[in-house]
Amino acid sequence: MSPHPGRYNSTKEKTMRDLESAEFVSLMADMSSSINMDGCLGVTRHYITPEAKMATVVLGVRKFYPNPHRPTFHEAKTLLMSEWGITSKVQCMVTDSAPKIILKCPTTQPSPYPMFCT
Repeated sequence: MSPHPGRYNSTKEKTMRDLESAEFVSLMADMSSSINMDGCLGVTRHYITPEAKMATVVLGVRKFYPNPHRPTFHEAKTLLMSEWGITSKVQCMVTDSAPKIILKCPTTQPSPYPMFCT
């Protein structure tokens, strides 16, 4: 939980209002490990403002569990997109080609937008 929930909530509300004007959004995903070796999925969104400026916002970081009863990569990113109201605006997702990402991106689950591994 944020040590400043009021600031977090007001910043998130302002960011969501700003994002409403964005017609298209691209996402960047990265998986990493904490010092305790807990897996984490971070998702960042990029969009162009009405003033033609690039905007970048971290959507969130979610713990990633190897347990099959916990959210998958697809479920975690879908939940973040839904939470921010951008599901229909996403045009692509870019991620590194780390083995963790490749293993967590099931090829049997079609994506409604292109996913690029760099």
